[in-house]
Amino acid sequence: MLASASMLWVGLQSTLQMSQAQVDQLPRLSEEVLKLSTLGTSMIESVMGSDVLSILDLGNTMIPCHPLTIAGYVGIIMNALHLLPLPSE
Repeated sequence: MLASASMLWVGLQSTLQMSQAQVDQLPRLSEEVLKLSTLGTSMIESVMGSDVLSILDLGNTMIPCHPLTIAGYVGIIMNALHLLPLPSE
């Protein structure tokens, strides 16, 4: 979990330090996907500003993300799924 959060943080910082030409070439995630995790959302809002994810038109806003941001975010979601108490056979 710590590695995923670190990757997310480094990816967000890298996204902010890029030029506009580099940001235009980054993959984009929809706002709806980024709001799946409260931890991920709070980290994104603390680094990129609270107005990034506060737009009401869900699903139509695409936010450019560094590949490390995507990897860290997916890692956080996967760790959260692994922590669910599911019965095993």
